[in-house]
This record gives sequence, structure tokens and C-alpha cells, in this order.
Amino acid sequence: MTCIEAAIQVPCELDYDEVWHSENGLIKVSKDGMWGFISENGTIAIPIEYDTVSLSNNGLICVEKNGLYGLLDIKGNVLIPCIYEEEFHFRSKNLWGKKDGKYCLLNMTGTHITEDWFDEIWCGYDDLCAVRVSGKWGVVSEITGELLVDISYQQAYPIYGKLIRIKLKGRWGLLHHSGYEILPPIYSDMKESDTGVICVKKDGKWGIVKL
Repeated sequence: MTCIEAAIQVPCELDYDEVWHSENGLIKVSKDGMWGFISENGTIAIPIEYDTVSLSNNGLICVEKNGLYGLLDIKGNVLIPCIYEEEFHFRSKNLWGKKDGKYCLLNMTGTHITEDWFDEIWCGYDDLCAVRVSGKWGVVSEITGELLVDISYQQAYPIYGKLIRIKLKGRWGLLHHSGYEILPPIYSDMKESDTGVICVKKDGKWGIVKL
């Protein structure tokens, strides 16, 4: 036996239907149609009992069982049980979970940030989330869940600088995140930048507003 041969060790049994590359010390594996993770020394890290598993960049694992989704840490501890109808997406500081066709804001341990449920949630800039109920939009704080802008607009989009671009009766305006009006909804079109310049259109003509 050579030195090279003596150093080679088979880390685990050839027992899996699929094996993915190692990520954060975990290897995604499939057996009998189910998914989990093993460590690099071959021990089971996350039980192979889920329909799908997905390791995020922040080290949390979204798992699916019987068509419902939950969240684990890399040690396999259950942070959020498999009770939500859509896979979690790690696009912001918190998560939005879907249940009975409605959405709420959750933190990474499953605690509700918003008491209310919404038809749609979109989290944008500066810890602000647009929410929709019955075709109308408003804005909540992603941190506290507080309703900052009433759910009464055709559209409401958080933009740079904690400002809210709103549409009412087919016209665009601008609100501060605390709810007070900066530009009334009187413009037929509006474009914004991250430099504090707002381009507005009225009566077929464009102009700029420097905030």
C-alpha cells in the first residue's frame, strides 16, 4: 500500500440516489425520493425526510414536507414548522409566509411581525414593505409591522430615502414613510432615482423635483 492509498478514506456509504456539492460543510443528498443533508464525514446532518431542501446564503434551510414549507438551522433545529404554502425567499431581513392564501411577515424564528394577513407583500428599500388587500396598497414597517401608509392606494411602492411612490385615481404622488404628503397625486407619470431627483409629468410636460 502506498502513502497515497493509505490516506484515502471513503467518507460515507454509496447509498444515495443523488448527491450535490458541499456547501457550508453540508452535502445535499436524496434517497428514495426524499431529501436531506449529510456532513462531510458522512453523518446525517438533516434527516432525509423532506420533499425538497434548499440551503440559503445565511445558513438557514428551507424544507418542504407534504406541500408545506418550514425552516431549519444547519443543526437541524426546527425554527418554523412546515405549515406555510410557499417556499421562503431570503430577499430581506425577514420572511413572508403564506397560509390559507394570505401573507404575513415573519422573523427568522417564525414569530409574526404583522398581526394582519395580506393578499400580497413586497419588501423594498429601507425596511419598508408594500402590502395589498382587496386590490388596494399600503405600506408597513418590516421591523415592527406597523401600518405606516393606509391601504387605500392603487399602488404604493417604497423607494430610496424612505419615500413612498403612490398612485391614486390614476395619478402619481409621493409620501414620506411616516405618511405625510410630499408631492400630491396629480402627476400622470413619475420616475425616481437614488440621488433624490424625482421626474414628474403633468399635462404632457416633464419637470424635475429635487428633494
